[in-house]
Amino acid sequence: MKNSFQVGLLAAALLLPVGAGAFPGHGNPEEMEALRAEVFAEADVNDDGSLSVTEFASFHELLRARIDQQRFAKLDADGSGGVTLEELDAMKPHRGHGLRGGRRS
Repeated sequence: MKNSFQVGLLAAALLLPVGAGAFPGHGNPEEMEALRAEVFAEADVNDDGSLSVTEFASFHELLRARIDQQRFAKLDADGSGGVTLEELDAMKPHRGHGLRGGRRS
């Protein structure tokens, strides 16, 4: 029972929305796979190749922190260590284009 629960948790972790759309400007899928593998190894403290419930919680927190760090670095366009409202606005998706509610050519 414990192993099937761990397998279920691992499957859920692998389905986390951390693909190309997880970063402003769309990240590289290969980089995301590498990041996920690196964080998995870090969270798997007993190095058994699977995550316990505690390790899974750590995996999720570590992955979120890494993604947030990368997002912040991308938003901080001037490298000041802070994000201004203007920098946030510059990263907003452009509205008015695409299929929903946008113009069609």
